[in-house]
Amino acid sequence: MGADRDFPLVSVVIPSLNSARFLRETLESILQQDYPKIECLVIDGGSTDGTLEILKSYGSRVRWISEPDRGHAHAMNKGLKMSRGEIVALLNPDDLWEIPGAARTAVEYLMAHPEVDCVYGRCGSIDAEGNRIGMSYLREWNLEYAVEYCDHCIPEPGSFIRRRILEAVHGLDENLYQKKDHDLWLRISLMGGKIQHIPVLLGHARDTRGLSFDGRTSAPACVEITKKFFRMPHVPDSLLKKKR
Repeated sequence: MGADRDFPLVSVVIPSLNSARFLRETLESILQQDYPKIECLVIDGGSTDGTLEILKSYGSRVRWISEPDRGHAHAMNKGLKMSRGEIVALLNPDDLWEIPGAARTAVEYLMAHPEVDCVYGRCGSIDAEGNRIGMSYLREWNLEYAVEYCDHCIPEPGSFIRRRILEAVHGLDENLYQKKDHDLWLRISLMGGKIQHIPVLLGHARDTRGLSFDGRTSAPACVEITKKFFRMPHVPDSLLKKKR
């Protein structure tokens, strides 16, 4: 890939609120990468559980702030504005990158395919102790399928996104409580952004039965996001026919 100075900077943004239980393992999965240019940013919402002590222990290896915010998407967008990387990864504070080559694999692919805006790989599903219990999100990205079935397909821990497309779609929608990532992929794809899957293990999603498993909020979120999608310009005719 050439000299280190030619590598694009990768910024990984982690929103955090009282995430001390898993945060160190998440940070280590980033800091143990064999890719030479990574900046790690933790956007903390004012934790009181020992998170700040963990962050302080990393010194200059991790950039962080801790202050009240307006939720997950707001924290992600703050981190995006603070970051400097040409390539951005959005990682939850309990998820992991595959060690040691996740970032290098993703960057090599993006450098070889300049037309691709987002690349994502395979993603393992791990339990609270870090044991792999299965695989997540095995479906290839397809906009029509994603809209019709409200299936986002793309795992955040295994995805790497060019800054240019994130800025073009203005980051995450801070008005959404659930399925913010699904909404992001829809908007990227609708704008013409090219999303590409590669059959390589890049990340691990922690299966702790959190917010995304709450049907009382996830089902209404699917309706909200789908209605929002059909209010946007440039919806393909093939999907407009299925609007009802």
